[in-house]
Amino acid sequence: DPQGESAMYLKALVDHRVFYEKEIDTSSMKEILKEAIVAEKDAIVFYLGMKDMVSDASGKAKIDAIIKEEMGHVRLLSKELVKLKQ
Repeated sequence: DPQGESAMYLKALVDHRVFYEKEIDTSSMKEILKEAIVAEKDAIVFYLGMKDMVSDASGKAKIDAIIKEEMGHVRLLSKELVKLKQ
């Protein structure tokens, strides 16, 4: 990546999708759970992008573990959202 496009992609994600101050509707648990799911999905996209930049020796397996953990969060939050809809 001689032009640093991967790093620019990650910076754009960080600045505009993953780690920025968000306006969250806290009027209902349903809306809070929806926003939490979006945040977890954004984090997964960030870590997937980061994974391409990390060598096996530098800890690619650790990033895979983080991604799996984030996916578990999405499943947990989704289950709670389904419970609220019932």
